[in-house]
Amino acid sequence: MKEELVTDAEIRQFLLGSVDDSERQRIESLFMSDPESNQRILIAEDDLIEDFLENSLAPTDRDKFLAQYGQAPQQQRRLRISRSIREYAAAESNLGQTASAIGKQRAFPSKLGLRNPRLFIPIAAAVTIAGIVGIVGLVRSNNRRVAIERELVELNARPDLHTNPSQVISLALRPVSIRSVGPETKLTPRADIRVVELDLLWIQKEQFPDYYVLVRRVGTNEEFRVSGLHIERGPTGANSIRVRLPSHLLRDGLYQVTLTGIGSDGAASQSEEYNFVVAG
Repeated sequence: MKEELVTDAEIRQFLLGSVDDSERQRIESLFMSDPESNQRILIAEDDLIEDFLENSLAPTDRDKFLAQYGQAPQQQRRLRISRSIREYAAAESNLGQTASAIGKQRAFPSKLGLRNPRLFIPIAAAVTIAGIVGIVGLVRSNNRRVAIERELVELNARPDLHTNPSQVISLALRPVSIRSVGPETKLTPRADIRVVELDLLWIQKEQFPDYYVLVRRVGTNEEFRVSGLHIERGPTGANSIRVRLPSHLLRDGLYQVTLTGIGSDGAASQSEEYNFVVAG
């Protein structure tokens, strides 16, 4: 029997956001590279949503679930679709147990506020189509997220293999905590630039074996995470962490960059914040 790469309990905690950064990275890697783990995680996510809709989660798990699934618009939409399908199935099941075939035609539409049963058919079709469109949208969104994560991993693992130096533009960023008042560092996109390299000055005395960066476009849900970064010492002796982003991911707006050190125990530690502006 094949040994499980990740247990059901670990998957559950991962979906609830209750694992440390190293464990999260391990399970995300399995999701992308191991088909069996991929299917188990997707099934576990469906089960978790069902438990939420049945109100069978413990209060602490319910809070964690809402923190994970109640924020992003696509996740909120998935919850609404799942709830609608569940309510529709429950209503149909109840009618099947309590009414005759003729009674069904009269009772079920009345629950929806419809006096004409014939109107139920196009409405049900519309709900079904909307659900299918929503699910397709979620699949596409998830596929795009996985593709972006893979691109970021490859670009930062061996940057010298992926781009011509002439196609890279570098931005040296100082932490917000020490940057003097003045305009934000500005990036002007160009057609010939494929990669934006952020050189993040690390001013903390303590150094860590690993770092991760979260890049967020302020005022939106757009964010990119890059893990497995390491500190470098520049020609002047200053410590910095370099992270590369594909230019096609960056759109006009203010970006907030959070750089966090990861200790040997896998726990997140000290952080610094940086800002830059993209303006075409």
